[in-house]
Amino acid sequence: MLPALAVLGPAMVLAFLGLRSYKAEQVLDESRFKRSIESIADLMASGLEESALAAIRELVDMARAGIPSAVDVKRVRSRHSLVGQVFILDRYGRLLYPALSKRQPIVRRKIALSIIASAEAATARPGANLFQEVAIYHRRVKRELEARRLLSKADLAEVQGQRSQAFGAYRAVAKRSARLAPGAYLGMARVAVAQGRWQDAAYAQSVLVQRYGIRLDWAGVPYALLGRIGLFTVAKRCRAGAGKGGGQSGAGKAPAGKRLCPKGLGEPQRLALRLYSDLVNDRLHTELRTRIYFIDWIRKQIHPPATSELRRRLSELDAGVVLLRVGIRFAVELGRTGSEAILRQAGYRPRALRSDAFRQGRALVVVQSLGSMVVGFVLRREQVSRNLRKQQRRKQLPEGYTVQLHRLPLPRDLRPAPSHVRPLGEVLGDLGLAIFGSQHQDRGLLASGMAQYLGLVVALVFVLVAGLLTMYRGVRQEMELARLKSEFVSNVSHELKTPLTSIRMFGEMLQQGLAADQKKRSKYYGIIVAESERLGRLINNVLDFSRMERGTKTYDFEAYSTGDLAREAVETFGNFREAEQFELRLEILEEPEVRVDRDAVVQSLINLLTNAVKYSGDSRRILVRVYGRSDNGVLEVIDQGIGIPDKEQRRIFEDFYRATNVQHGGAEGTGLGLALVRRHCLNMGGSIEMESTLDRGSAFRMVLPVTEGAQSRGSDK
Repeated sequence: MLPALAVLGPAMVLAFLGLRSYKAEQVLDESRFKRSIESIADLMASGLEESALAAIRELVDMARAGIPSAVDVKRVRSRHSLVGQVFILDRYGRLLYPALSKRQPIVRRKIALSIIASAEAATARPGANLFQEVAIYHRRVKRELEARRLLSKADLAEVQGQRSQAFGAYRAVAKRSARLAPGAYLGMARVAVAQGRWQDAAYAQSVLVQRYGIRLDWAGVPYALLGRIGLFTVAKRCRAGAGKGGGQSGAGKAPAGKRLCPKGLGEPQRLALRLYSDLVNDRLHTELRTRIYFIDWIRKQIHPPATSELRRRLSELDAGVVLLRVGIRFAVELGRTGSEAILRQAGYRPRALRSDAFRQGRALVVVQSLGSMVVGFVLRREQVSRNLRKQQRRKQLPEGYTVQLHRLPLPRDLRPAPSHVRPLGEVLGDLGLAIFGSQHQDRGLLASGMAQYLGLVVALVFVLVAGLLTMYRGVRQEMELARLKSEFVSNVSHELKTPLTSIRMFGEMLQQGLAADQKKRSKYYGIIVAESERLGRLINNVLDFSRMERGTKTYDFEAYSTGDLAREAVETFGNFREAEQFELRLEILEEPEVRVDRDAVVQSLINLLTNAVKYSGDSRRILVRVYGRSDNGVLEVIDQGIGIPDKEQRRIFEDFYRATNVQHGGAEGTGLGLALVRRHCLNMGGSIEMESTLDRGSAFRMVLPVTEGAQSRGSDK
């Protein structure tokens, strides 16, 4: 106990002092943990603020150079994912971008005014001949009037179905008047399509696109748009007509009165997709409402593309149309009230606003004033949350913690309550970052180190206790072994002394002639011989045990009959003086052959018989039984002696061990007999079995493996 206290006492004192120092360290860890959480939140907030500032600054720089185009705005939005709908207001609250109307002035001058102006310009040139210039302009006016009469004649012929005359009149108008040429080429294309003259129709539309693409018709639609729509229609109808004609007239032949589709016109779907792309990206500079109308029309003509690349391109264009419609809805929704509210609150520094007049205050707009205009964009809150999640993965918050975007101030009934709140600043308005964790997450994280420390202390104490127990057990075993060895030495000394005393006593009696007659001398000689044999058996047991301990014991294995081995052991033991007063019976049921060491088996049986004689008590009957069991031969010794207590039966085969009832009974012994029997049996591949009942006797069975191919012989004796 004192060694245990000497070890455990200082260990517990050290553990207590370490625990106190760890509590002080825990307080510092808590403050460090909170600071780390706050620093992570600051980094995330700074990243979002910088993204919003970079976006509004780029838009401001772009607005200083003029009203941006849709392509420019799309480029900005691709670089800054936080940017939603972009808008620009003038000082009066009017929406400059996106504009609901984008009308270009249509030049509608009267012919007379045009001629007069041209004449005045011509006569103003130095050296001009007035009469020649007047004659030239007179011929021009005459040609213009003639072209208008031809145009009217062509329109009338087209209406009346005289398509050949109409086509010729339109061509004449195109040659005579540059002003009326776009309308004439449109007429030529209509007549050619009606007649199935695809080459002429494609030529007329191509001239319209290339020569007069930037000019507008009476409705403000660019001729380039009309010409490209015409080319798509020609390609579509001529392909359809060629397919039908080919089925009727045979392969490689066109229908009667019609020509083949012109080469280089392209597939209708590719033409439609290209026109759709130009309309979405506003490359034709069309008024917004007209643009939306033709976008809807051309989109209906496009079939699902066959290749993945075309499908991806079409999906991108569809997304652009959605953004275009969003811009229109934004302009309508913002209205006059929302514009005025933004103008009142905008300043020369970027800031975020919420206006009840716009989306009922749900949208957050980032604006900055330039003096003559206000530039801003709608903040994409879902993209802010997405960027926040990406930053959260990069910053690696502790496990169990999440960062969420919330509008400030937070509701009082918000559950669970955040552990830290960080406002995002003026550029992102009333938004803030809230860091959430479980109620005891921070304490759990900080207490994990303490748990590890306590675990180490407990493990140390456990190891010390286990070491002490192991040491105590080892010392106890060594003490028990020392006691057994001491008893063994004492018992062996006594066992040696007893036969030696008898031998010496009877030898001296014979030497002194105290045995007068031959009968006494024979008796004394017999006692000396018996004691010598007893002494030899004891010495053999000690020597065998010593060889086994050193590992030098050898066995001579041969095949023997179990009956012969039992007979030899019984006959040998019957000659001993100890067996004189006992009824020794041999019962052989079977005689299986076993491959064993004969001397070891006989010695083991003699040891069992010796124990049976020693501990038989009042009973004088001993039975030796031989039989076979499965693949084993069994040699069994049964007595009716004092038996062995149940609690000591598992230790009876240990070295030097003797049962307590045997020790108290005064029977002599060394504690090696059964230990040698067990070792002999195990070394020969067998085993030893025991059944014992206190005060009723014991049965010991030597189970030895049978030799392969051995035959059993049964006999009773």
